[in-house]
Amino acid sequence: MEKTPNTTRLGEVADLSYGIKSGANKFFIGRTEEMNDLGLEPYTRPLLKASGQVRQVSFEGEQAKEWVILDIHDLVEKARKESDNFMNDDPAERVKNWFEENGYELLHEYIVWGEQQGYDTNATCERRDIWYDLGEMDVAPMLIPRFAWRENVVLWNTEDGVGTTQFYNIEPNSTADYRLLCACLNSRLAWLSREIEGRQAGGQGMTRSEVKVYEANSILLPKISEISQSKRDAILDAFEELLKAEKELGGETDSEKLEAERDVLDKAVMTAIGSKDESRN
Repeated sequence: MEKTPNTTRLGEVADLSYGIKSGANKFFIGRTEEMNDLGLEPYTRPLLKASGQVRQVSFEGEQAKEWVILDIHDLVEKARKESDNFMNDDPAERVKNWFEENGYELLHEYIVWGEQQGYDTNATCERRDIWYDLGEMDVAPMLIPRFAWRENVVLWNTEDGVGTTQFYNIEPNSTADYRLLCACLNSRLAWLSREIEGRQAGGQGMTRSEVKVYEANSILLPKISEISQSKRDAILDAFEELLKAEKELGGETDSEKLEAERDVLDKAVMTAIGSKDESRN
């Protein structure tokens, strides 16, 4: 899909990166209620596990309550600073013991259970200094699914969640208007560009659209920095109405109201790049 003087590529206004690879999903990832039942709620954050979880643009509400991931990096750092550090000791063992001695018994028990399952010897986990610490997680303002079905949805990360490798993080340049960028990425212009740049992937009983990082970098957008204030306002107003409609419909995706709001957003985005095609009503 060719650039025009009023368009740019996603990779020119944002950096894309892969979501998190845990190395032991059965240990690090769980349904929210299951992790809460184990007493691990204070040590988790919302997770986007797979694109089937995506039902609306704003990552909030029910879709943000479905899955969580163990996020204990700050606590691990605290334990490392406060525990005795002997030469050639095992930091994973030292931190684990600190948890037991300082009121984090449930977390200690969970790590011991994980070791009994052999998760600490998984290749990815074994390469870490402390196998159960995923490090400081990238919390991007937007995420794009690797796979998509009927609709193009780029997520607005309201709940500061993280994605698995089924998602790519979108970190806009410091000069970019984040919300305006997200609005444009949820237009059918971006969807069409994604379809052209990406490929079809089978599986799960249906054909899906798949996009690699380098292909996602080529998604076509209006030149964000050159959109006039009136056209910015039109795009953002349309985006707000789309988000409002999604919230009112509670995750329902097949709706005439949503289609109508998407049409308004599309028209605003196409107007911003100088298109005179207003055939969608």
